[in-house]
Amino acid sequence: VGYSTSYGSAGKAVPKRAAAAKSTFVVGDSFVDLTNPAYADQRPLLQAAFKAVGVKYEAANSNDNPSTQLANVEDFITQHVNLLIIDPVDAKAIVPAIKAANKAHIPVFILVTVPTGGTWVARIYLDQVKFAEEACGYLASLLPKNNKTVIQLQGVMSVLGYAQRSQGCQKALHTAGVKIVAHQQGGGVRTEAQTVVEDLLQVNPNVAGVFGANDEEALGAVDAFKAEGKNPVDRVIVGIDGTKDGLTAMCKGEMKATITNILPSYAAMQFKYSMDILKGVAIPKMISLPGVVTTTKNLRTVIKEQGFHIASCPYAK
Repeated sequence: VGYSTSYGSAGKAVPKRAAAAKSTFVVGDSFVDLTNPAYADQRPLLQAAFKAVGVKYEAANSNDNPSTQLANVEDFITQHVNLLIIDPVDAKAIVPAIKAANKAHIPVFILVTVPTGGTWVARIYLDQVKFAEEACGYLASLLPKNNKTVIQLQGVMSVLGYAQRSQGCQKALHTAGVKIVAHQQGGGVRTEAQTVVEDLLQVNPNVAGVFGANDEEALGAVDAFKAEGKNPVDRVIVGIDGTKDGLTAMCKGEMKATITNILPSYAAMQFKYSMDILKGVAIPKMISLPGVVTTTKNLRTVIKEQGFHIASCPYAK
């Protein structure tokens, strides 16, 4: 999907509002869920970057709710922002808001999930299937030979990114001959995932590993094992995102791996291409964000690249 010919070829031009001369640009950013550290840690980096160049930056929390996101994007349009950054909660539900932005000649910069309609300037994407394949492939490699059993937490399956992570994980585990004793949605939230895993441990007390569709779910699994009187260090728990709490759990041996999105790099990428759009500079239509397979071997390096301070990290090699 690209801009219509009235704006020039896709990725080669910018809608009228962005190209117009302005003394102060305004950027509206609609996040999926700012209670999730994977998103919350991005916001101050973006705020600082835009502030440094005199651009007004406003962030809105969708609370993982498509209706809330639709409302906050519509509010940004009413405010006549110069650029909309949208990480869609739902690929279909966000379409009316994108079309409203198109009608108002406000450029749209999409993160991750592909909307099913409307037009946008560019999209930063993560290969969610690949990330999960790598995470679960590594998980499988650490399982004991006599107990290749795993609980798979699936996030929120109505969200495309989580569905893709579920797909990638299942592919890797099946290829490795691992038995998935249960797969269930953990909501992408630590407390919800903990409850799910605690319930599943009643039926599968000796399960060897858990895949969390994000680090929060993996941490929920860590808490579930502790609540059941079991040491999570003795299990293979893996997540995705590379949050500070996730990396801290790795430092304690409670998680064995994660796939890290390097936050400063991701924020810098969003900032750079946002400024290019505002200035009318041509940018690629599709922009890939790499993920780093994070294990004990590169844990210290990843912590440093993330800009986190973790006082003690005995399990880092």
